[in-house]
Amino acid sequence: MKRPSIIAVDDNGAYLSALTDFLGINGIDVSTACSAYEAIKTMQSRKFDLLLTDMQMPVMDGVELAKMVRGTWPEMPIIMHTANLTSQHYNLAEILGVSRVLDKSASPQELVGVIRQICL
Repeated sequence: MKRPSIIAVDDNGAYLSALTDFLGINGIDVSTACSAYEAIKTMQSRKFDLLLTDMQMPVMDGVELAKMVRGTWPEMPIIMHTANLTSQHYNLAEILGVSRVLDKSASPQELVGVIRQICL
């Protein structure tokens, strides 16, 4: 089975590190970025199966990142996640063509399942 290759973007380094460890143990190759700008730079030099981004980040948030990704890589699946999920987030995600929106309180196993469902 092919290992999904994703880029995970979050301004919380501790969360990003724990997420990377868990996803790696579960057969997902993860590259990380601490900002949307870093993610775009990384995505320009390497192909990924999926973008996983926090919605609320300083300077450029996940919504703006998703807009930029849609313009450059229109077929790339996007999962957005946030600690403060509201109906507005779902509406924005639908407008942007985001594959899935998850609350950060979702279990790590649920996230792995969603990534595998989208990528495989």
